[in-house]
Parts: sequence; structure tokens; C-alpha cells
Amino acid sequence: TRSALVLVTMSSIRSMLKKFDLNPSTEDSFKVRTLAGAFISVITVSIMAVLFWGELKLYMHNERVEDMVIDKETTAQTDISLSVDFPFIPCDFLQVGYRDALGNDRSDIDNEIFKTSLDVNGNLIGSRDKSSITITVPTKEEVLKTTKHDDTKAADTPCGDCFGAGEEGECCNDCQTLLRAYQRKHWNVDQIKQTAPQCKGYSFIEKWKNGVEKGCRVEGHLHVSKVQGHMFIIPSHANDLLTAGELRQVATSLNVTHTIHWFSLGTPIQGQVSPFEERRGVMTTDTASMYQYFVNAIPTTYIDGRGNVTNTYQVTETHHIRPLQSGSSLMPGLYFVYEFSPLRSVIRETHLPFFELCTSLCAILGGVFTMMGMVDSVLYSMSKEVKRKSKSGESELTQRVVSKSD
Repeated sequence: TRSALVLVTMSSIRSMLKKFDLNPSTEDSFKVRTLAGAFISVITVSIMAVLFWGELKLYMHNERVEDMVIDKETTAQTDISLSVDFPFIPCDFLQVGYRDALGNDRSDIDNEIFKTSLDVNGNLIGSRDKSSITITVPTKEEVLKTTKHDDTKAADTPCGDCFGAGEEGECCNDCQTLLRAYQRKHWNVDQIKQTAPQCKGYSFIEKWKNGVEKGCRVEGHLHVSKVQGHMFIIPSHANDLLTAGELRQVATSLNVTHTIHWFSLGTPIQGQVSPFEERRGVMTTDTASMYQYFVNAIPTTYIDGRGNVTNTYQVTETHHIRPLQSGSSLMPGLYFVYEFSPLRSVIRETHLPFFELCTSLCAILGGVFTMMGMVDSVLYSMSKEVKRKSKSGESELTQRVVSKSD
């Protein structure tokens, strides 16, 4: 019948397929289980587990491969980001600028660099200020005055005259406020400093020495051309509160000890350690000096494991303290002299492909099973040989005993 024919056909197909079985199984009755085999099985599983874990860690870890090529990038500008603490220089004594080989010269950058005052312990006080004239920190006397609980006395304080420079209702009770109002109007402050009663006998240096603000944090970023240049943080005229003579007096005794929290060109690369991270520079001389960092910026293309591309810079540095001679036209301060390398570093994050992980796991599985199977076979053969010799020895001894009894 047709059903019988189908059964015969299926049976012949099964018989043909069985001939392709590369792993023929044996009956349980032919398998010999030994204690040595159990120990070898435990060792086999342990070895495979350790090797599997190692391969999995390699698969999960991204390896960085770095190459060097000629830099063909034509980007005209890049960003410099920084954060520097000066524990012994107030914010009003500092100005930030840069010069480069193209003739660009900018000083007293207001819109990109922020200054925050520090107290004697290096703690931030006041608020971040991007203006070169705004004073955000009161003096010690002013702090003590404002902490008194005497509202009637504060209400009776007269409103100082701004001499036409102030806004409606604005009071200029001290020299700093008056000069701030004059600078907003872009008026000349030299004459008003000499004639205004608020500025009579006023000394900004003394106010700084007796005030609560002792240092300054300079932070922010600025755009620079991709050519050799230098960035500087040097003494300023303290918002016209210092004369040229007072500025020179301050500069000759300026202590530019500093702590660089960060200094970078471009976007920092994750996991990349910068030589400027929490870098402290200490003045080792009492004379006015230029603390110079010579920075070599290496253009870098970073390609992460997902294929995202970031163009940035790696930096290396050397530093030097340059004492200035008396009467030198150079100004003491902190200088970053930078140049760009003609070579580009290409960093790629490589990831082990999944098929390679599978290949490695299969190789471990087959290799460990084969090696431990060979060890088990040798041990089993040796144990059988020992038992065989033991039995033969016993039979010979029995025959000798029987022969002696006869």
C-alpha cells in the first residue's frame, strides 16, 4: 500500500542519514565511570570557565590603536579652555589675552573669560564676573558693617554723587562704584579720581591687603587661530584704580604661584590624562618672574567604538621660570606658549567581533575537552595496566603456594 511505501522510504532515509553521524554514541553499558575521571571533569569545567571569562572580558573591552599621519586639517581656529587659581593675586590685578604669529593681539578679554574671587583659604567668594570693572567682593570692614543688625543706620546713609555718570537713583558711595559708572559712559576717569571726594586718599592696594578677597580663579575659553602664539595672564591697571607707578610696584612683587585645574585645546578625550590636570606651579624666587609653559599641541582624531569622530588636540608641556631684570619692559605673569604639530594622531577604538568570540569559545571548548580526554585515557590505561599486573602477580603467587603444598 501507499502508507507502507512511505514508511519504507522514511526508514531508508534515516539509515542513510545515520551514516553521516560524526559523533557516534556508545551504550551506557560500555561506559566506565571512575573517580579519576570525575576529578578530571571538575578540572575541565573550571579551566573552561576561566578561559570563557577571559574571552568575554576581551570582547567587552575596547582597545585603542594609535597611528600617526600628516595633518591635512585646514581648520582656521580652535578653542582653549582653562581654569587657573591664583591664591595671592586679586581678580582686579589680572588681565587675560593672547598674541599669535598672524598678528592677532587681544588683551583684557571680557566675554569669554570669567574671574571669581578667592578668600585667604582658596574658597570661592562673590560671584563670577566677566566685566573688568565690577567689584563683587566687599572689604573686611564692609562685611562687618553689613552684618550689624542696625537697619536705621543703614537707612540714614547718604547717597553719594555720581557726577552725572550714574543711572537714575544710583549712589556712588565709594571710588570703585564711581569709576564703574564713569567707565560705563566711556568717560575719562583720571580727573575724577583726583577731584572726587570718594577717591580722596583711596588706595586700592591697601584695600586689597585689608580685604577678604586675596586670590582669583580665572576660567573660561577663547578662540585662537591654529598658528603659533602665546596666551598670557598678567597684571592690569586694576580697572584704572592703579596708576602706572603703582602697577609697576605691584608687578615687581607679584607672586604668580598658581594651580591649573585644567588647560586643554579642543574637546578632552575620555580616559586621556592631561599634564595640566591639577598642576601646581610654585614661585621659587622673590623677584618678578615670568612663569612660562611651552605647550606642544598634537592634532588628534578620536574614533570611538560606535564610529563617532572627534577632532581635538593632545598636549605635552615643559615649563620654565624666567626672572626679570630690573627695568625690563616684560611683564611678570603666567604665559602659555603654544605651537601645533604638523603630524596628526589618529586614535581608534577597536572592538572584538562577535564571530571571533564564538570562534574562540569553540576552540576553548574543543581544545580543553580533547586534552583532558587524552589525560583521562592515559590515566585509565595506566590504572588497567596496574590492575592487570596485580592480578597476574596474585595468580603466580597462588600457583607457587599450591606447588609447594603438593
